[in-house]
Amino acid sequence: MDSPELRKSAQGGRPGCVNFYIAVAVIGAFLLVLLGFSKFVGDVTFFSSPNTGSSILAIVIGAALAAAAMGLLMMRDWARWLVVGTHAVILVLTLVAPLVASGDGDGVSDVIEVSDNTRFAVNIAISFILNAIVIYWFSTSTEEFN
Repeated sequence: MDSPELRKSAQGGRPGCVNFYIAVAVIGAFLLVLLGFSKFVGDVTFFSSPNTGSSILAIVIGAALAAAAMGLLMMRDWARWLVVGTHAVILVLTLVAPLVASGDGDGVSDVIEVSDNTRFAVNIAISFILNAIVIYWFSTSTEEFN
């Protein structure tokens, strides 16, 4: 009685988690692109100086998330792989962040206080887990995409 085709047509062709991901990806893409461009011009005051590399990376990841969201609206398979690739990059950056934060004072470590180590570790763990879940779901859910 409750076939996958019937469920899929009742939901408008997309699972609810994909709809949620699209909304979050659009918001995240907008914020990343905005942050990237604002860092380019040096308007963000909580960074000591504009960093061209991280600005470009934020813009590229934001653009990839926006493109993936547009493809997911049509349930395209390339969009699913774009999500997996983008979150794999974010996952690698999450794992590299502690190495950068424990640097010699030239980078992020100027912003992170010693008392913030626990909060920093929790943020890294949450980011790792959420990105791993997104990668797992989108890489294993092939039947919904065309």
